[in-house]
Amino acid sequence: MTQLTPLEKKILQVLEDGDFHSGSQLSEEFAVSRTAVWKAVRSLIHHHSVSIESRKGLGYRLAHVSKLLNQRKLTAHFNACNCHFVCLDEIDSTNLHAMTLVQEGCWPVVVLAERQVLGRGRRGRSWLSPFAGGVWLSFGFRLKQAVTALKAYSLVVAVITCEVLRAQFEKDFCIKWPNDLYFQDKKLGGILIEISGDPDSDVCVVVGIGINVDMQACASEAVGQPYTDLYSVTGSPVDRHPLIISIVEALLNSLERINEEFFASYRSKWNELDLLLGKSVRVNYGSQELDGVAMGVTSEGELMVQLETGDSFSLSSGEVSVRVSPTTSGLLQ
Repeated sequence: MTQLTPLEKKILQVLEDGDFHSGSQLSEEFAVSRTAVWKAVRSLIHHHSVSIESRKGLGYRLAHVSKLLNQRKLTAHFNACNCHFVCLDEIDSTNLHAMTLVQEGCWPVVVLAERQVLGRGRRGRSWLSPFAGGVWLSFGFRLKQAVTALKAYSLVVAVITCEVLRAQFEKDFCIKWPNDLYFQDKKLGGILIEISGDPDSDVCVVVGIGINVDMQACASEAVGQPYTDLYSVTGSPVDRHPLIISIVEALLNSLERINEEFFASYRSKWNELDLLLGKSVRVNYGSQELDGVAMGVTSEGELMVQLETGDSFSLSSGEVSVRVSPTTSGLLQ
């Protein structure tokens, strides 16, 4: 993946104020030609999908102001926590990079990127990750016990992340089973956990977290479902640094408690944050569509559904997709 050049980074840092800056001003400030400035801006637009407005007589400005991640600040913090840290301008997938590092013995590790070009969600879906538009984070570690200890861990991560969001922004964020983050029936983020290794004794684990922070530069049709971002929720620009630090610290603290009974201690918290609890849902189960009411989750993280017939059953996260029935409040994907 192409990383930003020093000149491209300098230009972005100047444009972070949201004002127009002329090509001549930028060329003088950085002691380069106006052609070099023009090429750098063109590269930011076409190679990194940065939304920059150009206006004759005024110069350049960011169409949507987003401050770059401060790599020095984050590196110092995570190194003090004995956590490896990598921050890239652009990458195919933070999860793929984190998994490689863990397999090579570098863990715990945090991988951040300003932009992903092959971001992925659950069930192989693509995940739109525009430049500086969100928190695109992967957290990797090794688990020296059977992989069954990770049952429902993605739900634990969802609870951890949702609680951090609620604490920092004082808004009623929720979780849609099994691990999507929502605000008022619109998707804010998601979680993807990937595992590699011997399932009986020693596995590499990567937790991928994507949170929309400012998606103004994205066309809604490119996302393909109702979504929101923290800018829309709060009404103001969001500093990503405290959010990233708080999530990673909570994940680090969770490592010591992972075992097969892990989720049971989070179950009550989950039910408090459950978007679907008590709502009519439609469950796509293989070739069947079943209608019922979501009744929360079991101590193993399975979704409990009471059918219209009165019968109840539980579902594991790998088997189904759940949608709110069209007869209630529309579709949640």
